[in-house]
This record gives sequence, structure tokens and C-alpha cells, in this order.
Amino acid sequence: MLRIILVTVLLASSAIATTFDSCTDGGAAPTAVAVAGCAEQPCDFAPGTKVVVDVDFTVGKRRCVGIGCSRGTKVVVDVDFTVDEDVSALAAHVFATVQGLTIEYTLDNPNACELLKDSTCPLDDGEAATYHLEVEIPDITLKSEVLLKFYLEDQSSERVTCFQLDGQVRAGIHFLFSNLLRRTTRTVNMLRIIIVTVLLASSAIAIIFDSCTDGGAAPIDVTVTGCTEPPCNFVSGTIAEINVTFTADEDMSALTAHVFVTTLGMTFEYKPNNPDACKQMKNSTCPLKVGDSVTLEAVMNVPQVTFETTFTIKVYLVDQNGKRVICFRLNGKIN
Repeated sequence: MLRIILVTVLLASSAIATTFDSCTDGGAAPTAVAVAGCAEQPCDFAPGTKVVVDVDFTVGKRRCVGIGCSRGTKVVVDVDFTVDEDVSALAAHVFATVQGLTIEYTLDNPNACELLKDSTCPLDDGEAATYHLEVEIPDITLKSEVLLKFYLEDQSSERVTCFQLDGQVRAGIHFLFSNLLRRTTRTVNMLRIIIVTVLLASSAIAIIFDSCTDGGAAPIDVTVTGCTEPPCNFVSGTIAEINVTFTADEDMSALTAHVFVTTLGMTFEYKPNNPDACKQMKNSTCPLKVGDSVTLEAVMNVPQVTFETTFTIKVYLVDQNGKRVICFRLNGKIN
């Protein structure tokens, strides 16, 4: 039986049975969940308190759990489990969905084997182990629901366990996982959730953009359809278009795009379905020669959100040697 204990803070009251949801895409799930002071999700907890959650797992079933977060606290996750096969490696993964946006957070150390409390890898069939994780909860003023998904994978990328936490973020309450948020490196389309532009009936107009202070030449021009100056106003759920023009200052055989978005005090890296910028060129092809004029064109969807928020997008291109050759920043807001 797999047993997962999620600890966020100590409450005086004893744990009671808590409703929970199933993970529908694989991974052993709990047979019972007990969250201190919470009988039905989404759980809601007062600032400065601690919550104890016990989750019992039976291999082969799928169940999940709900919990809320408190401001200024640290989330401590202890995962107690017994393996039903030899395990030589364990990798932790965390996803969160807020306002329709799903983001994978990269842990400071995703190697769960290095964070086992009472055991070391490899784990033998039937051996018990405890995985320990601590993460800070950052400040956020947004009132919103959040769905957290957590799972461990073995050396064959098979899920050892998986559960989901339903919660709600209130004004003044902190959202989960600041360390994860700062170090996010994977998932979600770069050109989809970067929230760069909105396709309007008007023609594209050159806008003001900022150069980067940490490397990379500024482009000659950046145009966003329907925007004359930052911050650009974007309507959620619409189609967006951006064009970036630059001159190659060296020979380039490859170009890879990287995008970071900062919003609500959190910075995420988004990767595109195809990060190969050479395939997004309007008037050129790779390899590029010194002096070549290049225009990149990207079309994307602005995600559906139910609140107004501002953001800063940072886009840069790296060449075949990993050198940053182009970089710019753009401010905008979604309404």
C-alpha cells in the first residue's frame, strides 16, 4: 500500500475524512483522505495555521485529494510508500492549473531518490520509503481556484503514485510553490500562453519594446497587431500575431526561441510546440549569413482568463552554440 502524507501546518483539531477527486491519466491513487479541519474540498485554511493531510494509497487504483493554501507558510510533503517492484530512480513532477492555465513546475531537485528520508535508491520490491519535499508559498493577491497535481515516476517513466489537490486562493493568501514557479522550465506552449498579442481588424503597427539587460541584441522592430504602444491590451480567448525583425550579426545555422512571462509576481518559461525559429521565418531560411534581414512571424491563442492582469514577456533567440543573439521585452495586459 502506498501512503502519502502531505503536511502544511499543525492544527489542534484531529484529521477528518475529506472528499477528493480521481487522477484520470494514470498513477496509483489514495483509498482514503483525511485533511485536518476539512470535510469537503476545496479546503480553505486561515493564515499562519498548519494542516495535516493523510492519504492512503492502494496500488492500481486512482484517487486524489483537495486542499487549500495559507499565506506566509511552507508546504511540507512527506510521501510514504511501499514499492511493488524494484525502483532504481524516482522523479517528482508538479503541475498547477489556475484560471485555465496549466503549468509544470520544476523542483529545485526533481531527483526524489536524493530526498528519501529513510531509504536510498535502488529500492527493492516491497521496501518502504518516505519522500520529503518543502516549498515556499509566495504572495499573490488574485482570488482564484487552483488545481495541483503531483506524481512520482520510476526509471521506466511509470507513475508510482499520483494525486490532485483542489484549493482556493483568496486575496492576501499565497499561491503554492514559489521555488517551483521561479524555476519553471517546461510545458505549456511558448506562443500560446505568452500572452503577447491580440488579432484585431486593424493592421499591424510598430510598437515600443524594451531591450534586455542580460545579453542579446535588440531587434530592429517588433510589431503586434492592433497595438501602438505598450502595454498592449489583449482580449482573452482571441488569436494573436507578433512579428520580430532583426539583422543577423553573424553566420547562424540554427535559432531556438525561448520565452519567459512574468505575471502576478511569478515568472514562467514557456516552450513552443516547435521552438525552431528557423521554421517561423517569413522571408529567409537557415542557415543565415551575416547581414541577412530576417522577420519571424508567430500566431498564437491568448488563453481564457476571468480576471484582468498585467504581464511582461521576455523573448530571446539562441544560435547553434547556445549564444543569445536577439532579446527583447514587452509589457501588456489581458482584459
